[in-house]
Amino acid sequence: LTVIAFEAARGSPRELKRLRWLGGLAVFFLTALPWCLVVSLRNPSFPRYAFWEESVVRFTAGGVRRGGNVFYYLPVFFGGLFPWSLFLLFTALNRLRRWKELRDDKQAPVLYLLIWSTVVLVFFSISHSKLPAYFLPACVPLSLLMAGGWSELDSAARAPDWLTAGFAAILALGLVTALAFWLPIHFSWLERLSREKIPPQALAHVRPSLAYTGMILAGWGILGRKLASSQRRRGIPWLTLAIAALVAPSVFLRWAQPIRTYAEYASSRQLARTLLSSAQKDLMVYGFYYFRTSLPFYLKRPVGLVTGGGGELTSNYIASHLDGARSGAAGRELLLDYQSFYSKAQTSSQPFLVLARNSHVASLGKATGRGEDLTPLWAEWQDSVWGVPAARLPSPARPNSGP
Repeated sequence: LTVIAFEAARGSPRELKRLRWLGGLAVFFLTALPWCLVVSLRNPSFPRYAFWEESVVRFTAGGVRRGGNVFYYLPVFFGGLFPWSLFLLFTALNRLRRWKELRDDKQAPVLYLLIWSTVVLVFFSISHSKLPAYFLPACVPLSLLMAGGWSELDSAARAPDWLTAGFAAILALGLVTALAFWLPIHFSWLERLSREKIPPQALAHVRPSLAYTGMILAGWGILGRKLASSQRRRGIPWLTLAIAALVAPSVFLRWAQPIRTYAEYASSRQLARTLLSSAQKDLMVYGFYYFRTSLPFYLKRPVGLVTGGGGELTSNYIASHLDGARSGAAGRELLLDYQSFYSKAQTSSQPFLVLARNSHVASLGKATGRGEDLTPLWAEWQDSVWGVPAARLPSPARPNSGP
């Protein structure tokens, strides 16, 4: 797609005939086909799942998991490549204003890199399935474009507009970020959203970090813009490059403590430690329409799930083959629907544990039919663990001893 779009943009689609398509396809199949054949022989359902369900269906069909609107990758671009994304934006605008120059043979590498990154962005933006990692192929051409733009500064008589505009954008972002320090006070909905998404222990670090981050960005923006506007050109390109390169690490250092705290309380490690040191350490654990992906890892054993369609899992394969997974012996025990879970709670001779969102506790009581028997064991900011005791089975009738 990139090559076709590149030749079309240059106005020379006939050049496509000169490419060695057959040789390229031969190399591709020699590299990929052996692996694909081995996997398909071991897992006969793989070809349909990989090429049809995970490729064609997920690209074209609505209602797939991990979707997003057409602007999904804009924040991924600006955040993932920050602060270079700001400079890239103004560099691209500057290049597009000189579109005719880009079609010149001397500018062919620049045009190719622009089209390469644009094709990746557009292709995955129109796809119905989206993940931030899908944007990674665009990072290569974008990085080369940024390096090429900075290499031109040595021969420039004055700082280009994209450079001063980039540092001005960093300065403006710093001021807005510092202002965000006060936003939760004035917007109750934002404070409520923050409490839903961030553990309270980490939330305590967020507001002061916003204020300091704003000051850091504003400081780098002022210094970079002043250097870029300096009349003395010697060494300026390297100094501005160093400043831009220090922006992200300095911001990361400021956020290291909040991120560490968030990871500690969002991880399942502490919950697993608590469970493994308790009297209930050997009991089976089920997630009630809720699944913490890392919990089986820290418990070193499977964790069951009560689910309708498997949407709580990160595995698309299990979700799309849920009925087949439930048909096996392990699946019948680990993947329960509502009715199976109710039956287990009513008839199980062994107690078990259930992990549920705090907002789903009332539904958990109804699903077991034994809400009065549930025992609260451990509670965290989003979820809690409840004990379900063994079912009280009716005693068998004693035989009549006769008159």
